[in-house]
Amino acid sequence: MKKIGMLACCFLLMGGMVFAQNLENAKEAPMKKRVSYSPETIAMMRVDRLMQIVELTPQEKDAVYALFQKEEKEALARREAANAEREKRIETMKACREKSNADLKKIIGEEKFAQYEASKADDGKNRELRRPCNPQRQCLKKR
Repeated sequence: MKKIGMLACCFLLMGGMVFAQNLENAKEAPMKKRVSYSPETIAMMRVDRLMQIVELTPQEKDAVYALFQKEEKEALARREAANAEREKRIETMKACREKSNADLKKIIGEEKFAQYEASKADDGKNRELRRPCNPQRQCLKKR
């Protein structure tokens, strides 16, 4: 009887260790890529969801599909425009940062500017320590 109890305990402990290892591996797994659907597909999915809620006639279904398809095409155009604007802002900020760094380098000199750049790199590494604790993750620094 003791042997059966010990054997059961061993299996439970081994199962717990395997489960814990799988959780660690899950954290390292790459994130799934986001699926992008065409406006027509999204419109059809929206129509299907609406049909689950209310009963539509074939004419209403076609009209709703046309409406949703138009809305999704407009939304896609807005997203693409926003993405183009975002890229433009990024390029503008890079140019401003480079100009600012060049001006700063003229004022404080190469040696002090190199120290400043090294300090900025160190700040980036320690940024996680300066952030307030998020309850969903463990704190890196005890407060």
